[in-house]
Amino acid sequence: MCGIAGIVSSNSRLITRESGLVMANAIRHRGPDRQDVWVGEGVVLAHARLSILDLSDTGNQPMVSPSGRNVIVFNGEIYNQRELRTELESRGEVFVGSSDTEVLLRLFERDGIAYLRRLNGIFAFAIWDTKNQVLILARDRFGTKPLYYHQTNLSLWFGSEIKSVQGVCGTKFSLLKSRLPEFLQYGVVSENATMFTEVRRVAPGGWLTFSKKNGLEAGLYWKPEDVARSSMGIDEAVGETRHRLEQAVTRQLMADVPVGVFLSGGIDSTAIATFASKHYAGKLRTYSVGFDYDQGVNELPRAARTARWLGTEHHEVHIKAEGLPAIIEKLVWHHDEPFSEGANIPLYLLCRELAGSVKVVLQGDGGDELFAGYRRYALLERGQLLRRLCQALIFAHIPLRDRHRRMAEALAEPDDGLRMALLMSLETRQSDPLRLLSSALRAEVVNEDPFFRHRNLNARFAHLDPVQRMMFCDTQALLPDLYLEKVDKPTMAFGIEARVPFLDNDLVDLALSLPSTMKVRGGSKKFLLRRALRGVIPDEVLDGSKTGFGVPYVEWIRGPLHAYTRETILSAATGPDAWFDETAMTQALDDLRNQGTHGFLLWKCLNLAIWKKQQNF
Repeated sequence: MCGIAGIVSSNSRLITRESGLVMANAIRHRGPDRQDVWVGEGVVLAHARLSILDLSDTGNQPMVSPSGRNVIVFNGEIYNQRELRTELESRGEVFVGSSDTEVLLRLFERDGIAYLRRLNGIFAFAIWDTKNQVLILARDRFGTKPLYYHQTNLSLWFGSEIKSVQGVCGTKFSLLKSRLPEFLQYGVVSENATMFTEVRRVAPGGWLTFSKKNGLEAGLYWKPEDVARSSMGIDEAVGETRHRLEQAVTRQLMADVPVGVFLSGGIDSTAIATFASKHYAGKLRTYSVGFDYDQGVNELPRAARTARWLGTEHHEVHIKAEGLPAIIEKLVWHHDEPFSEGANIPLYLLCRELAGSVKVVLQGDGGDELFAGYRRYALLERGQLLRRLCQALIFAHIPLRDRHRRMAEALAEPDDGLRMALLMSLETRQSDPLRLLSSALRAEVVNEDPFFRHRNLNARFAHLDPVQRMMFCDTQALLPDLYLEKVDKPTMAFGIEARVPFLDNDLVDLALSLPSTMKVRGGSKKFLLRRALRGVIPDEVLDGSKTGFGVPYVEWIRGPLHAYTRETILSAATGPDAWFDETAMTQALDDLRNQGTHGFLLWKCLNLAIWKKQQNF
């Protein structure tokens, strides 16, 4: 796992080793072991290396193919590299080292961009074709590894993080105002946009080429709807799920450094730890974390019991949330954008404690989206009945708690796309987030649809039943835009590679091929996965309630963060470049202090205000 960056330009003043080193050093936290640059005609490629496979110099990057035609910078892991290497050797290839980077480079040189469909892994990479003067960029299926780019007519800059591009392109980036309504709903921008007008992301499951001759061209090599539907029965699906998950974990133990597992005590991480401890050559390290702000949700005892049962080298990390303002500001810097999935905070603090002691960890993202771990899937299973009930409750003006009213309004919505969009937002339709924007900014964005992403995905997956449609939408929006971003930036901030076995190609293909009735049944979430793991992991875990890192936005902003939040947000509500309405924001802050309302909305505004200050907008 590493950091990559580069420039393609006909402007020779940009194509220097110094430019490449600036880009590599901007992301050296992603690759602290080595930074290097390759300069060619019209191109500079930069790399910051985190040594995981082939720790020798033969694994260094940028890497040039034996023919000299292609040069690669690569961030990620190819888990089926051994099979691909064997195949290439049978076709006459002789390898210099043992890195998956070399396999990837040789495969591309033989088969071109079509080889992308064969890669099982997490990756973002750039290949420069010196013969055709073409840059090729690509990302893994779900965008586990980030890749950004900035384009002008004659030049293209790219990098694993926006800061690597921002430091050398000489352009003052600006706010993409049209995405503010979406951000205020969800705390993130979707699809391939960023909060910068001038910066985009390479699409998950996508490729992009750039050349002076053809400019920018892009496409997708994988889409979830292309997975064929399966006809297997429940018993066969149970066995196949267990087999493919074990196979995925085994594959992802591949490393020339020690491997650990983040063990939360839930189903997904326990399954990963169980299979890992079975197949890991050494003594597996497991890590659990407890916080002084856990609100009574403490998974340490259950995780510790699982670790004793497995016989792992278990570590408990106890973290106090001291100096929160500095931590929040540092995370906004690492994300390069306002980003409001607060679970990045405990992950960041955990990785800060582990920095230097472990380089590779396995963790459980993806299990909920593929095997129906969220409550909304169970609700959608009973869609027609619940819709009529919720419509009746709203029509009769039955008093409901805020959370229940929000859920009832979403389920009562007759439009399928809007229903999915509302189920994913913590805001209500009666309390428009745009009211907090300054009048000038609000006027510019009031006609933007914050729910366009879910409307489009609903139309794309209209052939599926409501539960399956929601799950497919989550794999395309929730996973790449929110949760995988939440994993990548906090872990790579300390040079730690996080792997996600639930997103292994073979397991994903199986999960997507199976009907929703196998995943949710009678209101039971993860029905198939629980059956597949019965007898594999303890019943205490399988039958226990779902928990996670509780991030108490409301308690923080009402209490220890209140003065900091008020000062930071209101500083963005004054002056000619104000983003917020001072009166509306003051009222919202007072309401939170007195009634505990608008907590997540103010958390999003805090991140937005911090980002505004950091970018000097």
